[in-house]
Amino acid sequence: MHAYVLHSRPYKETSALLDVFTEQGRQRVVLRGARRSKGHKVQLFSLYAIEWAGRSELKTLTQFDNLEFTPPLIGERLFCGFYLNELLTRLLPEQDAYPILFELYQVALFALREQQPIEPILRQFEWQLIVQLGYGYSLTEDSDQQPLQAEQYYQLQPDVGFCASYPHQQHYLGADILCLSEADWEKQHTLRVAKRLMRQTLAFHLKGQPIISREFFTRPL
Repeated sequence: MHAYVLHSRPYKETSALLDVFTEQGRQRVVLRGARRSKGHKVQLFSLYAIEWAGRSELKTLTQFDNLEFTPPLIGERLFCGFYLNELLTRLLPEQDAYPILFELYQVALFALREQQPIEPILRQFEWQLIVQLGYGYSLTEDSDQQPLQAEQYYQLQPDVGFCASYPHQQHYLGADILCLSEADWEKQHTLRVAKRLMRQTLAFHLKGQPIISREFFTRPL
């Protein structure tokens, strides 16, 4: 099967413990001898062909072949890759298949390598991650399934959606929410609203725990 390595850390004397992302889901596996001088060199953001074996939840890799030798991500784009990987590692349940999300991750990596604008890549991936995990909410209707009104202010409750409210720093104008429903990620105003929305939604599902990879950026992600 095809896989990407989301995270790698030392395991016992010479092995590595990997979180891998496949079309069949996220799985924790052991790569034997990875820390030996002639062992496998683990590369993040590269596509691998892998197989594993084992009866316990922790599997052992029996195949680990790099299928692509693409230019490495560097600078801020490398940090973006770390950010995507951290979101997947922390939010994806183990062994649940998300084939569409696997494809979206590949698309995001390709866009980062192709020097496409960073913010649209991140905002689109964040929203699709939320939707694919079943955490999505309507961008055209409120929590009572009534159409959003452009001039009305709404408060986001990430587990149920938008509720009518009064103007406040953490509230959203209906017109701004509706512009997100068009998924036009090229508009700067849309990106600013999406950033607020994604930060609030992700914080809710991460139970307020900070995203470590954000600390790498010199400007707010």
